[in-house]
Amino acid sequence: MEDAQDVFANDIQRLFHSTQKVVSLQQTNHDMVSHMANARATVEELKVFLVCDSAEEMKKRPDKLFMIFILQNLHSDSDHVHDQILSGDQLSH
Repeated sequence: MEDAQDVFANDIQRLFHSTQKVVSLQQTNHDMVSHMANARATVEELKVFLVCDSAEEMKKRPDKLFMIFILQNLHSDSDHVHDQILSGDQLSH
């Protein structure tokens, strides 16, 4: 049970890192097959955050995703805001 809690404790951090991986994907060599496999795995990791069981949670997911996009573009002077949001268990609305 503790392992499961550790994995799912902070979905904002996990969402942040997953979106970072998606937006920073680059083909580093001429191996298209490896690049596409890496891209597919990265997108599948992000999709986990977009699927949910309830309509209520479905309404919250886009807000969280948009907040992550905003956090990724904050000026470095606002790192304290970035860190504060990512260290919380939830994103407050």
